[in-house]
Amino acid sequence: MVSEYEGSQKDSDFVSPSEVNREKLSTNTEDVISEFSHSEKNLDFLSPSEINREKLSIETTKIESVGSDSEGSQKDSDFVSPSEINREKLSIETTKIESVGSDSEGSQKYSNFLSSSEVNRSSSEVNREKFSTYIESVVSDSEGPQKDSDFLSPSEVNRGKLSIETTEIESAASDSEGSQKYSNCLSPSEVNREKFSTYIESVVSDSEGSQKDSDFLSPSEVNREKLFTNTEDVISEFSRSEKDLDFLSPSEVNREKFSIETTKIESVASDSEGSQEDSDFVSSSEVNREKFSTETDELNNDKNARFAKLINNIDGYLCELKEAQIRDGLHIFGQPPRGQQLRDLIIAIARHPSTTRLGLTRALAEDLNLDFDPLTDDFSTIINPSLVIDEKSCRTVGDAVELLEEKAASLVENLINQNLINSPFQQTNKELEWIRQKLLPSLQKTNQEIVNLLIGLDGKYIPSGSSGAPTRGRPDVLPTGRNFYSVDIRAIPTETAWRIGQLAAENLVERYTQENGEYPQTLGLSIWGTSTMRTGGDDIAEALALLGVKPVWDRPSRRVIDFEILPISILGRPRVDVTLRISGFFRDAFPNIIDLFDQAVIAVANLDEPETENPLATQVKKEVKYWQELGLTEVQAKARSQYRIFGSKPGAYGAGLQGLIESQNWQDDQDLARAYINWSSYAYTGINNSYNPEKRVINSPEAFSQRLQQMQIVLHNQDNREHDLLDSDDYYQFQGGMTVAVRASTGKYPHTYFGDNSLPENPKVRQLKEQIARVYRSRVVNPKWIAGVMRHGYKGAFEMAATIDYLFAYDATAKCVEDFMYQGVAEAYIFDENVQSFIQEKNPWALRDMAERLLEANQRGLWQSANYKTLDKLRAIALEAEGIIEANT
Repeated sequence: MVSEYEGSQKDSDFVSPSEVNREKLSTNTEDVISEFSHSEKNLDFLSPSEINREKLSIETTKIESVGSDSEGSQKDSDFVSPSEINREKLSIETTKIESVGSDSEGSQKYSNFLSSSEVNRSSSEVNREKFSTYIESVVSDSEGPQKDSDFLSPSEVNRGKLSIETTEIESAASDSEGSQKYSNCLSPSEVNREKFSTYIESVVSDSEGSQKDSDFLSPSEVNREKLFTNTEDVISEFSRSEKDLDFLSPSEVNREKFSIETTKIESVASDSEGSQEDSDFVSSSEVNREKFSTETDELNNDKNARFAKLINNIDGYLCELKEAQIRDGLHIFGQPPRGQQLRDLIIAIARHPSTTRLGLTRALAEDLNLDFDPLTDDFSTIINPSLVIDEKSCRTVGDAVELLEEKAASLVENLINQNLINSPFQQTNKELEWIRQKLLPSLQKTNQEIVNLLIGLDGKYIPSGSSGAPTRGRPDVLPTGRNFYSVDIRAIPTETAWRIGQLAAENLVERYTQENGEYPQTLGLSIWGTSTMRTGGDDIAEALALLGVKPVWDRPSRRVIDFEILPISILGRPRVDVTLRISGFFRDAFPNIIDLFDQAVIAVANLDEPETENPLATQVKKEVKYWQELGLTEVQAKARSQYRIFGSKPGAYGAGLQGLIESQNWQDDQDLARAYINWSSYAYTGINNSYNPEKRVINSPEAFSQRLQQMQIVLHNQDNREHDLLDSDDYYQFQGGMTVAVRASTGKYPHTYFGDNSLPENPKVRQLKEQIARVYRSRVVNPKWIAGVMRHGYKGAFEMAATIDYLFAYDATAKCVEDFMYQGVAEAYIFDENVQSFIQEKNPWALRDMAERLLEANQRGLWQSANYKTLDKLRAIALEAEGIIEANT
């Protein structure tokens, strides 16, 4: 059919006549028919360079052919834009359609077929004479009794009229050669592509087997390999919506708009039964009813599968929140936990494995012959639906883990209260025996904290012990109260930390690449000394892994003695230019790691590798020229361009934002960024740095600003669940400070990620907003946590006030807090009568500060949705608290 239009009508007229090479359109009839014999995605023809090919797998022609027999109640315009067209106006009688076919002049405009709400029926763009000529030529060759309207509404027309051979359709189309260009009817430069697809489906849809609508669009530009899409894809997309916009651009439309009941699809099929099968319109007479019904079933299954997947993801997320370690109160010096607190702490410690233990929940899973890992598997994963644990069925991994935790809690509670191990499972009994012999006695020795403090004050010996996080696989740090030692700094990063750091680096690169479509080039990472001691150097290991450098350990001592540069072929990706912002404690405690990383940076910067594979070396070369142009010597320029370790000046600690936030003495991002840069612009180098043989620390705000201007990612890691990013001001000072400095320097938001390495076997990386939301839901407004801190009077009220301060400060620096979170803490901490009474009684200063901080959030535009009633209520509470404070002083 298309071949007959050569010379008078080009495919570019439909798509974009100014952009399509006319010579590409000479596709012969055989090619067209061959391409039509396979299923094809409409998106590939509409605009493959502009439309996401994954999301536009809807073929208007196939949809028309699927539902064509149901026409009469469903018009062509319904498929164009039913959300914009009054359906009552679209109930055009069959007689009108037939009159269009026989004589379209004066009685029916072509635009009616396109989109009655979008096309002005009197538009000067549509040449009526040309269109009527075309329609007449089409109908005249249809042998009189067969009108174009018969193809538009076959359910109202004698079905016998539908038996037109493909040759007749081609003949009908061929006679329109030279008399009408589709582009003249449509005005492709001004008419939305959606209108064109509607017209084509009305004329060509019943010529299945010989010609596809997509062939009219750009058959010469489309890879034929992409044309084999099953009919089920068309029906699947059709079931989602009746709106034309949903067919043409689902990537821009909320997917929730695609929810049309399957009954509508079934009604399409039911009308086609009898003398003409709907499948005949889809892909020729070779497809029978059974295939169509199968496709409908598959549609139902696909719709149910999508909904089930959504439910599974939500369920998995809720399970992760539930499994978060919710602290029930604060630690009291010298007092061991009791009751449920002791039970929960034992489970939190015992679930982690070691070289000699499986871990409590893993042991239970093994004894029950479960085929998943309760520590690392995705909680939303579907498992055997017949699985039953303690007479309760499990559908997902999250459900099973919940039951395992409940079973573990019951066993541990019996052990604590009755000193009994009544488990019938072998591996579980080993874990319970370890708890009874090792873990429980160590926790019960917490009173040694007071005893050993007094011994130390008396100048006597205090027993020593290791340091770390017991809930991260380090139960050997118990009992507390000992004179703890940290690690051998010469063995950092440890081999275990290197494995974790590699996994964390791979997860970060994968996450960024998936979200941005390219590999990351530059990254800023904050490193603390306390976390380095707890983990053995997870953070520095991740930084080295991103850089493509591996530590070399001495075999007998396991100390780091050198490093090796991994080639790109082994690394499998480009290197990442990493800048470290170290804490004051890290600077003081780990000078050897500073030297190691500095030497690694110099070595990588001197590699002869392609620019795309080594962004660090590329940036160094550029900056050397830049600094030399500003008057520095080659040695000075080389040194400055290689600075990658920054921190506060010697003897100073922190990042300089705490005082600024607390005093409210700032106006905008520039003020916060200036404070962070002033505190963080001291560059630290290694002992053997040949470019700085005399100095190991240089105040270089110019170099630090240069690093910030190039930074794509701001990363901070957390190594345990015993605290979170809203527990301390250090989190917002370091990560928030770097984020606001990058934003102020570049005018753009960097990608802010938060690494969760609390489970060494399965490190995760999330966007900062995601992590804030998790902490908010799992801890900040959790009634369990609120009730726990309320047991501690003044200090408990302080913890709630501090949480709001840190939430606000993170938002001020990183813009990562949603409005509903401010409303949530206001409702949970201030407007709740019981909590308000508690804070007012125990710590009215905290109540006043919380109300004022929330009001400040609104004034600075961080909490924009607050209504005037809420704000007035906060002001009243702040004034009332102020009155109580003045009355008591």
